[in-house]
Amino acid sequence: MVVDVDLEGTGHIERISMRRITALDAPMHHGIDGIYRNMNPPPDFIIVESKYLGAEEAVNESFVPTMSKVKNGRQMDFKWIEKNLKSSISDKELLYEINQSLTNNRVVSVAAKIDNKGNITYYKLDTDGKILLDDISNSPIIYNIDKE
Repeated sequence: MVVDVDLEGTGHIERISMRRITALDAPMHHGIDGIYRNMNPPPDFIIVESKYLGAEEAVNESFVPTMSKVKNGRQMDFKWIEKNLKSSISDKELLYEINQSLTNNRVVSVAAKIDNKGNITYYKLDTDGKILLDDISNSPIIYNIDKE
């Protein structure tokens, strides 16, 4: 919910995926947490996996979320995203458009770290579902979502 408010608050990013979480006690679901259209591309679309920091991680502000391993790879890797798109997007034309953008490297996948105060940090992911690291500092690359 926090990510939806943050991204849609930019004025140029619109949630297009189904299964929007509307209550804190809503049942969890498996698959992609959110797919958003960027009205000011590039990228054309942003695919988000949200991770909430529990009390133990909140003590360590430098904690960086990791994607869970799945049967054939990792959550948010290219194959996992392709496999889960159909359950997130019901419109066939939109699904085709997202797949074309994926093929043309016009989709960004990010992990949204939400701390216990509701602050969000977006980390850019590579095609293996791993957080990208800066070549020089070896620090995680924070994805800056333009708010203007």
